[in-house]
Amino acid sequence: AFLIVLSIKEGETVMEVRGVVGSPRRGGNTEILVETVLAGAAAAWAKTRVYRLNELKIRGCQDCNHCQEHGNCRQNEDMTQPYEALVTADGIAIGSPIYI
Repeated sequence: AFLIVLSIKEGETVMEVRGVVGSPRRGGNTEILVETVLAGAAAAWAKTRVYRLNELKIRGCQDCNHCQEHGNCRQNEDMTQPYEALVTADGIAIGSPIYI
C-alpha cells in the first residue's frame, strides 16, 4: 500500500480530515493505513470521514467542458460530495494499493 498525507492547515478550531481509500479490498493494508491516520486525527479532536472509491459510482470525464463553464460536473455521480469535502478539508490522507 502507498499512503500520502497532504498538509494539514493550522489555526482551525475543529479540523476536518478526509481519507481516500483507493483499494477495492475492504480491511486490506491500504484501508488499514488510511484508517490509522484518521484515528490519530480523531484522537486530536478532528472530524474525520473516509471515502472508499471502489464503493462509489464514478464515471470518467466526458470532456463536455460543463465544469469549466459552470464550476461543477454535469454527471450525476458519487464523486460530487468527495470533491467538495476534499476542497474544504484541513487534511487529506490518500491510500493507494501497489500490486506487484
